[in-house]
Amino acid sequence: MSEFGTIQHVTQLELENFAAGIRNAEEGSGGEPLSAQDVRKRNEAARSALTEYLQDGDLPDWAEMYQRLLNSAWPWRVALYVAWASMPKHRRVPKTQDDLATEYLGLTSDRAISTWRKKYQVDQMIADLQADELLDARADVFHALKEMARTIDYKGAADRRVYLEMIGAYVPVTKLAAELRKRGISADDMEGMSVEELRELASAASERAGTRPASTGDVE
Repeated sequence: MSEFGTIQHVTQLELENFAAGIRNAEEGSGGEPLSAQDVRKRNEAARSALTEYLQDGDLPDWAEMYQRLLNSAWPWRVALYVAWASMPKHRRVPKTQDDLATEYLGLTSDRAISTWRKKYQVDQMIADLQADELLDARADVFHALKEMARTIDYKGAADRRVYLEMIGAYVPVTKLAAELRKRGISADDMEGMSVEELRELASAASERAGTRPASTGDVE
């Protein structure tokens, strides 16, 4: 699983495992007093209408996510709700949960959605997928950081510092001091040390802090 800070990708295996746990989520959707045959007919009609909608005209923003969840063997109604809810509110089509239930899912109300949210960890999966979308911008963010950092202008100072810290060529004094405190080393302990001893100490601390060793001149 790849990481970007504290955000992690939602993997294919996680989607498939989640699908296994919600396999029967759509049974009795909405609690309508209908026969199994009527439920099946309504389900088929709603899914056919959705398929036609996705084949005709501009695709809604949730279409790609919906297909991804279907490919992971999710029940189609739950997949559509989660894909829809994963979008920012201004990008949701239709606008409301009730309209989604009645116009797209073939239900008489959004009662079934409330059941899914209570019985399964649907809200957590939605949150994970919303965070996952941030990782799509990683390449663009890194490119913008690089371009701004290489600009010879005072406006690029913050980007240069971030860039140098990311590649291990710069250790912020706060981060170094925190690591030294963890090692039980105080300012008084360093007072009598030679330059070489301080350099070795900074190198060891920077490695513990998660960066490559920096030279004495790199520690600010």
